[in-house]
Amino acid sequence: MKRLPRGLRSLAACAPIANAKAPDRRMRTAVSRAKRIKDFAVQQSFDRAMAKLVQATPVAPEIKQLFANEKMTEGTKRSWKKTAFHPAIVAIGIALAVIAVVAWIKFEEQMHAFPGTDIAKKLLSEAAMTRPTELEPVMTDAGTLGDFFFMKYRL
Repeated sequence: MKRLPRGLRSLAACAPIANAKAPDRRMRTAVSRAKRIKDFAVQQSFDRAMAKLVQATPVAPEIKQLFANEKMTEGTKRSWKKTAFHPAIVAIGIALAVIAVVAWIKFEEQMHAFPGTDIAKKLLSEAAMTRPTELEPVMTDAGTLGDFFFMKYRL
């Protein structure tokens, strides 16, 4: 089976030993391509012989009693409520809620902010630190006040 691609080779290795049609397309493709190789036919005949031998082996009554009430292949199905309250699902829900709250808080902050917020905060902090004795009258045009504040307070 060395000439098959790795995926098809692994599927062919676990191919059903009965001659029944495989349920999925990928398995059917692997079996049909592997049938062309002599090693696959030898392996299949060996597997069939081993299956007949295992089925012909008698099982002790004590062992039959141990497995009498067991369901070997069926698993239990979970309800949607049980799945919804699985710890991993609950953790994901809490994380998404926290992310949504943080995003909403950031959005609210942006809604109440304006483009010159940091300059206004700097002006307010400068005004809070200024004492009335430091104020000096300035005789200049209103248009040049921006340059004055920039030069004096680096605003």
